[in-house]
This record gives sequence, C-alpha cells and structure tokens, in this order.
Amino acid sequence: MTDAAERPDLRRAPLSVRIETASREDFEEIAAVLAVAFADDPVHRDMIGPHPHRDRRLWRYFDTLLRATANDRLEVTVARGHEGRILGVSVWQYMPVGHEGEMPALLPYLSGLVRALGAGNALRALRVQRALQRHRPVDEHWYLPFVGVLPEARRGRVASALLGTKLSQLDEQGVPGYLYSRSDADRRFFQNFGFGHGAVVGGLPSARPLAMFRPPARRRRS
Repeated sequence: MTDAAERPDLRRAPLSVRIETASREDFEEIAAVLAVAFADDPVHRDMIGPHPHRDRRLWRYFDTLLRATANDRLEVTVARGHEGRILGVSVWQYMPVGHEGEMPALLPYLSGLVRALGAGNALRALRVQRALQRHRPVDEHWYLPFVGVLPEARRGRVASALLGTKLSQLDEQGVPGYLYSRSDADRRFFQNFGFGHGAVVGGLPSARPLAMFRPPARRRRS
C-alpha cells in the first residue's frame, strides 16, 4: 500500500479542463463518453458479446445504469474542455454499512436493460453485476465503478484530476474507496493513488477484474 506521503498531489488538475458535478441532463453525453472509454473493457465484453451495433448498446447500457442508480448516493463528475465538451467522467456511489449494492436499483430497470442490450445480454449483465457485488466490502465506503476518458484526452491528466477531486474528500472524511481494476495498466494507475490489491473476482465468463481497496490517507502526527 502506498503511504500517504508518497501519493501524488490529488488536487493537481490538467490545464484547460474544468472539473464539475454533472446533472441528469448530462447523462446521455456521459453515457456516450463511457461507451467509448470502455469499448474494449473485458468486463463489458462479458456482458455484450460481438455485435454490429455494440457501441450503441454500450451507450444505452450506461445511460440506463446511470438513471437506475441516480439518487443521493450517486456522484457523477465530469471534466469539460474549453468548449464545454465532456472529455472524462468519474462515477462514485456511496455505500453505507450493510448496503445491498446496486442490484435492488437495477431490477426495476430490467426492461430498460433488455431494450438496451437484448434479453440475453441483459441477463448476463445482471449476473456480472452480481458477481462483482459479492466481493464488495460490507463496511462504509465509496465505490468507483467507472472512471473513463476519451482517447484524445488520455495524455492530459484528466483521469488523475477526476480521481483526485473525490479522493481528497475521502481523505478529509476518513472514508475508504473501492473499485475493480480491469488490466495491469489500470492496476498500476490506481496504485499511484493508494489503492491496494485484493482478490480476483471470479464468476465471470472470461474477465478477471481485481478488487482494489484504498484506506483514507494517514494524517500526519502533530
């Protein structure tokens, strides 16, 4: 685990990018950004197999997911370029002690998932969500299901700025963070922000995401 003193400056933001809280009116554009950012993600490949309109299905899936989980526990932050276009997104969910995850919120939107993905893919998506949820901590934490950036903005520290905005708050509040990494590159990136390796999530057809947990930064002794 990276010590707090070794962690990067979480408040450092990329040039010419504005970090702000998203609204429901942004959900369609946010879903489009996530569909591009996660186009090759192995977890979502397990949900949606080869399909001529896979990109559109991903967009509809993310849009449905955002609307299904939109409540006072959801925080969606966007990075906007100088023209107001959304270049990156982070999605956080607050999980209190004894939480039930997002499955109860998704079930009423099952018909929307079916329209977005097709019946078979919708059922696969629910199975994947259930497998991921089984590894979730039961104690209070903030869960980061998605942080995604458009390809043209990936060298601009956009993801770091999106993460840093929330992680600084978690350090001040003394609340841990939790996520699943999808690749070795993901794991190295999140390790730089204090996330440590946990268990490999089983029960998925081919993807092997790794659970990662981040305790709040240690406060310096006075």
